[in-house]
Amino acid sequence: MALGYSDLGNMSDLPHSPAHTSAQEIYLKLLQAGGSWNNFDGQRISADLRAHKHLWRAAIITRQPRVLNGTPVTELRHRVDLIVLRDLPGDHVSLDHLFVLPEPRQHVMPRHTVYAYVDGADLEDVAETLEERIKGFVAGRHWVAGRASVVNQRHGEETCAQPGDLPRWELGLNLQLPDPGTESPDWFTDVEAVAQFLGTLHRECGRDFIIGIADAETGISDDLFDVSTDAPDLGKNPATPLGNSGVPEGPPSVS
Repeated sequence: MALGYSDLGNMSDLPHSPAHTSAQEIYLKLLQAGGSWNNFDGQRISADLRAHKHLWRAAIITRQPRVLNGTPVTELRHRVDLIVLRDLPGDHVSLDHLFVLPEPRQHVMPRHTVYAYVDGADLEDVAETLEERIKGFVAGRHWVAGRASVVNQRHGEETCAQPGDLPRWELGLNLQLPDPGTESPDWFTDVEAVAQFLGTLHRECGRDFIIGIADAETGISDDLFDVSTDAPDLGKNPATPLGNSGVPEGPPSVS
């Protein structure tokens, strides 16, 4: 997660050191010690951070307590996740939340990202097939708006609304959007292509999909379109059009 300075107060006047501090090095080594599991690769993340130190000011790896919604916070385990303490004798560092404070003088990532995910969390029977199909789609298209990437992230029990619910599972793709005024005239063809592709997956797998937009500055995500047919039409969808979300205006419908 990339933090903004509004999350921490005004820190933009702090001096920036181009070299790692000894304290920062401890956190990078903790990342490496985290190993590789699910979509987490501690060695690679640490190497990427080291290779792009000019883009960020500080990075920490931690673990958040898992508390179901509505559970009274009455015990220590509700405030602090001590799984890492349990696992240290086995030479495991069970940390899973990375926070990065970007260097304010650098443009780290676009403000807006379109997400297109499978609707629902019961994906065990289709996850592998869908991920391979999405990987092929992302790799095989020349993207106009910005960088596209595959997402397959399973969250913990803290995302369950009530006991018995399945944890959130984000499976699909992200598409970075250009800032308003800098976009190519055909950028919306990417969104249309994503909708048409999801319509094909709906026909093949019988699963519905959600297309929405995430704002990295405010942290707000809005679901805009649902794909529940094999011929989605963005212009007829009752959800908010992209142009009203503070991103570049695009044509209203899928051809």
